[in-house]
Amino acid sequence: MGLRPDLIFIPSYELEAAALMTKLVPRLPKEVVYLGPDSWGGGRALRGVLSSLRLSPRAYYVEHWSREHRAPGNAQFLKNLKAISLSFLGDQTIEAWLLQPENRGTSLSGVALGYDAGLAVLQAFKFRENLKLSWVDALKTLSFEGVTGRIKYKKGPTPERGLFIYSLEENTEKFVKAFK
Repeated sequence: MGLRPDLIFIPSYELEAAALMTKLVPRLPKEVVYLGPDSWGGGRALRGVLSSLRLSPRAYYVEHWSREHRAPGNAQFLKNLKAISLSFLGDQTIEAWLLQPENRGTSLSGVALGYDAGLAVLQAFKFRENLKLSWVDALKTLSFEGVTGRIKYKKGPTPERGLFIYSLEENTEKFVKAFK
């Protein structure tokens, strides 16, 4: 392989990314950085594949939520995780289930996004009723601190939110930085 890239972006799900990385990592310089989207899902399967092959690339991915995010909304969400027990988890709390070694690295990003979506609908419903707005206009007026960061619709149908960067260096997941 004559290529000497500095960075490789792999916009695939984590198992596809692992398959690609098992071919690329042994053939490319150790300095190459691999970037991935939120579909790497906490990197649990990716880490498992790479560590079983004794590959430890410099890899980073983005998430929409982080346990490390310091905001009142996230604090309440984490408190809820500690309090809610679910029968399909053997009546454990979600927090207790997440702390088990086999579940570490499980991504709650989707749960956090759904939580914020619910908060957005509730707030839009209040605006719609109180201000006699259409649903679209009610959603456009949203601005609140959610679990995933500040939720505010400036332009278009997608809110502007923060992003959280994680590293998979040394085959462990580490919080790196928040962008708001």
